[in-house]
Amino acid sequence: MSSRESLPALQHLCKTVRPSTATAVPDGELLDRFLSQRDEAAFELLVWRHGPLVLGVCGRVLDRPADVEDAFQATFLILLQKGNQVIKQGSVGSWLYKVAYRMALRVQRRHEQRAVRERSLSRLPHEPADRPRDEALWRELRPVLDAELSRLPERYRAPFILCCLQGKTNSEAARELGCPRGTVDSRLARAREKLRDRLTRHGIVIGAWSLAVLLAEQSGRLVEVSPVLVHGTVQAALLWSLRGLAGVASTSTSVAKLVALYAGSAWRKWYLLAAIGLFLVLAGTSWSAYANGSTWLLSSGQGGCGSHEAASPR
Repeated sequence: MSSRESLPALQHLCKTVRPSTATAVPDGELLDRFLSQRDEAAFELLVWRHGPLVLGVCGRVLDRPADVEDAFQATFLILLQKGNQVIKQGSVGSWLYKVAYRMALRVQRRHEQRAVRERSLSRLPHEPADRPRDEALWRELRPVLDAELSRLPERYRAPFILCCLQGKTNSEAARELGCPRGTVDSRLARAREKLRDRLTRHGIVIGAWSLAVLLAEQSGRLVEVSPVLVHGTVQAALLWSLRGLAGVASTSTSVAKLVALYAGSAWRKWYLLAAIGLFLVLAGTSWSAYANGSTWLLSSGQGGCGSHEAASPR
């Protein structure tokens, strides 16, 4: 059976209903199928399932639709690059959220550094426009929401993303995270409180429950990821698996640059940590040698006040 035929029922289901409802095959298994077998349908299902979450994050940070799409595709390519690590960590959705936010910030900084970033006068399709009060609150909340949410500890951020941004029930989140329902309930409540407190520091006063309701409404208004964007992302993934960054660059140099920059920043981080570790080891060795040398000099009478006193005449 070819990869195209391996998951036809789930693929069709994911295109016709909300992606969060197609949970028959776990994310980790879908990712493993693509990494080990190049199962195109498995990866496409992952994109359909988590695409709205990634698109929402990128759309809240970036204004230009082309930038949003580049960050979207680059996020899923990084998922392939780090796939084996992600499978072990658990929640693919929470991991994708974190990478998508960082990727969107990277695109934003790139435009700011080149002084060519443009503010689009038109709203993205998923922005609210039918309730003035909620629209004003959302406009105030949008610039700081992801920044503060990304700073929450993983144990709080993961259930919040699953339940408040992806529309999963607490029981579904518990199954995905592999922990009891009660644990998810308590962590979700704690996440709402922490996020509310952090938003208050920005002058945004909103109750924890009101915040949850507003986020649920915004999630419900998200326009589904277009089939064109899904197809382009899947094709980029196939090119990545066959030819690496060169394959991606053949269709989109901007996406390839984003992936390369992200990978490069990760290498620089580990290089810096290794350099710091080496410095500490060398410093510790030098201090140990100095201390041992000083002790030997003192014990042998070759230094200190004792030697001068012995040499001076009475």
